[in-house]
Amino acid sequence: INLRDQSRVFLNAESEIQHPENFGIDHRWVKLKGEAFFEITKNGRPFRVITSETEIKVLGTSFNVKEEEDELSVALVSGKVQVKDRNGNQFELRPTEMLILKDDGKMYKTVFDSLEIIGWKEKALVFNSNSIQEVRRKIEKWYAVEVRPKAVVSDDWIYSGVYHDESLENVLKGIFITSGMKFSVVSQPQLKHN
Repeated sequence: INLRDQSRVFLNAESEIQHPENFGIDHRWVKLKGEAFFEITKNGRPFRVITSETEIKVLGTSFNVKEEEDELSVALVSGKVQVKDRNGNQFELRPTEMLILKDDGKMYKTVFDSLEIIGWKEKALVFNSNSIQEVRRKIEKWYAVEVRPKAVVSDDWIYSGVYHDESLENVLKGIFITSGMKFSVVSQPQLKHN
C-alpha cells in the first residue's frame, strides 16, 4: 500500500490497516491488526502505528510489526523507533533489535534474523527449528488451508527450511519426505500471497 506521504506498507496474510485518506499537518498514523512491514518516508512529522496494545512512533525508518494472539513483536531494520505499551512504558529500538511484548506483561529485546522475520515480504516461507504445531500454523496461514495431521509426531520433532515462492505441494514434499512422513492434498487451494 502506497500512502499519500510516499511511505509504503506491506501487509501479510490475515492482516489489515486503517488510515485516514490524508494525514494531518502535524501527524501521520495507521491502525494495524496482524502483521505489516513499514517503509516510512522521513518528512519531519512523526508517524505512528497503533495496535491493540501499543503505539509505535517513528520518523523515517523500516520495521516489521506482528500482532498475534499472545504477543506483539516489533523488529527494526533501519532507523529508530519508540514503542509505548498500554502501561506507558517506552522502549527505543536500534537496527537489528526486536522487542517482544507478551500478553502476560513480560517483555524483552533480542536480535533477529531478517529473513525469518521479514522474509514473508519477499515470498520466503521460513522455518527455523519449528515444532510440528508451528509448521502447521505457518502453512495454514501462508496457503489459507487446513492441515490435518493423521500421524502422531514426536514432541522433539523440529524442522528448518526456506522456500521461495513455492507451491503448497513442493513445501509439503520438502517437509514431510525429509522427515519420513507421508502427506496428501485433498483439494488444491488458491494461494493467499500475491
